[in-house]
Amino acid sequence: MASTLNEQFTGLVRRANRRARAYLCDGDPTSAVVWDPESEITIRLSLRGDEIWVIAGSGILIRFVADSGGELDHEGIAIVLTRILAGEAVEHFGVAGQDDGDAFATGYRVGTEGFSGGFTAEEAKFRARLAGPLAVATLELPE
Repeated sequence: MASTLNEQFTGLVRRANRRARAYLCDGDPTSAVVWDPESEITIRLSLRGDEIWVIAGSGILIRFVADSGGELDHEGIAIVLTRILAGEAVEHFGVAGQDDGDAFATGYRVGTEGFSGGFTAEEAKFRARLAGPLAVATLELPE
C-alpha cells in the first residue's frame, strides 16, 4: 500500500534536504521551501490535493499528479529540483514580435529531460536563465 500523499510530501522534503536546504513551512505541512545556499535559488513546493506543485522564478510551475494508486513521481520531482537548483532552468518572457512594454513569464524549460511548458524560446520575446539573485556578482564585465 502506498503511503499517504502527506507522508510522501514529507519524504520528498527530507530527501531534498540531503542535496540542499529544505524545510516544511511551520504550521503548514502541505508547503515547503527548498533552496541552494550557494546559488540562492529558491523553490516553493506545495501539496494540493493529489498534486505536488513546484514553483520557482517568475513563471515556473510544474505540476506532478499522483497516479491512480496514489503514488507520486519521486524521481521526476527530484530531477526537477536538482536541475532548478543547479541553474538549469530557463524562463521565457513575452511574445516574439510584440513590443508591449513590460514582459511577463510566458514559458519555461528545466534541464533536458522534457520538463517544459508555455511558450518555447522561439515563441517568446527573450529568455533568461534562473540563476539566483547573486549570479550577477560573478559576471565579468568589459572595461
